[in-house]
Amino acid sequence: MAHKKKSDIETKKYCFVVVDDDPNNVIVLSYILQGSGLEGEIIYFDNPKDALRFFENHECDLMFLDVEMPEMTGFEFMEQLKNPPYTIVLTSYSQKYAEKAFYFLDKNLIDFISKDNLLNSLPRIKERFIERYKDHYIYAKCKTGVDDIIRVPFAKIKMFNKVRSLVYLILEDAPCDYYYLETTLEDIEMKLPKGSYYRVRKGKTIIIAHMKNYISGKISLGNDYNGDEIFIEVPFRDRKTFVTFFEDRHSMITFKE
Repeated sequence: MAHKKKSDIETKKYCFVVVDDDPNNVIVLSYILQGSGLEGEIIYFDNPKDALRFFENHECDLMFLDVEMPEMTGFEFMEQLKNPPYTIVLTSYSQKYAEKAFYFLDKNLIDFISKDNLLNSLPRIKERFIERYKDHYIYAKCKTGVDDIIRVPFAKIKMFNKVRSLVYLILEDAPCDYYYLETTLEDIEMKLPKGSYYRVRKGKTIIIAHMKNYISGKISLGNDYNGDEIFIEVPFRDRKTFVTFFEDRHSMITFKE
C-alpha cells in the first residue's frame, strides 16, 4: 500500500500557544498535537496577562484560547493583540459565543472546539489549520551560503521582483536579494490569496496591502531594508486603468496624477 507523502506544511516545526486556566485541557491538547503530525513546541499560559506579555515580543503559528477565564474572556484577550495568530477557541458553550465570534473571523479566528470533544477534534483541527496556513506563507530559498528553505510570512512581502531566472521577495526586514524563488511570476500569482496582488509591469508584482500612495505615476510601498522608500513606476499607457481600478476599491490610499 502506497503511503501519502507529507506536504512541506506538515513537516515544518511550529510554535503552539495554549492560553487556558484549566491544566487538564493543556494535557489533552498536548496529546492531540503530538499525534497530529504537526511537530513543534507547545507553550502554556494559565494567566492571560502573561500570554499578552509573551506576544509583545514573540509570535506563534497557532493559539488555543479558552473563551472563559477569570481575568478576561478570550475575546477580550484577542482584542488586545495587534496581530492575533491563527486561533482556535475552546468553549463549553459554542452557541452562546457564536455571534461574538463572527466579529473575529477577520482576525484569524479559524474555529470553535468544544472542550468536551477535544479528543475527537484532531482531524478538524489539522484540516482547518493547514487550510489557512498554506495560503499565508511563501517557502523561499535564502542566501545564507547553503540555500536554506525559509518560511516567509505573506504579510511581510511587499513585492515580487523578477530578475532573469529568479524572483526576489522584497521585504522591509531583509535585503532585496536575500529571499528568492526559481520560478515565474505567473506561478507565484496562482498561489497568492485572490485579490491580494497587482502586476504593475513586466517583472514586478506588488502586494496591494503595502501600497502607501500613488503620485505622478509612481507607487510607494513604504521603506526597504535600507530605509529607502520603494517606488514602482506604472507605465504611462496603463496609468488611467490603474487609477480607476484602485480608486474604486481602496479609498484610504492617496491617488494623484
